[in-house]
Amino acid sequence: MARTLLTDDIWQQIQSTMQFHGCYCLKNSRNIMEAILWKLRTGTTWPDIPEEFCPWKTAYNRFNRWACKGLWDKFFLNYEAYWIKNGYSLTEATYARISMQVELGMVRASNWTV
Repeated sequence: MARTLLTDDIWQQIQSTMQFHGCYCLKNSRNIMEAILWKLRTGTTWPDIPEEFCPWKTAYNRFNRWACKGLWDKFFLNYEAYWIKNGYSLTEATYARISMQVELGMVRASNWTV
């Protein structure tokens, strides 16, 4: 079983934010959000998202649709402190935020050399 992130309280807050941005919520939206957050936390590729959440293509398409509606603007900045407070390391929280920004094209991935 993949590690999930969303508590009922956080999911309620996210749903409100989604409605504010005009994103529709279906019965599987929470699993799709978990899949997106899992992908961003782990840095894996989209096809490697666990099937228990949803098909990877569903998560990928929804991520992009929600991005077009502005859902991700400042999203991780609001929840980064919450993640750290609830047992996620600073590294996990920061990596998730940066990974999301790279996916959205907000920052470019650097070419690291050793």
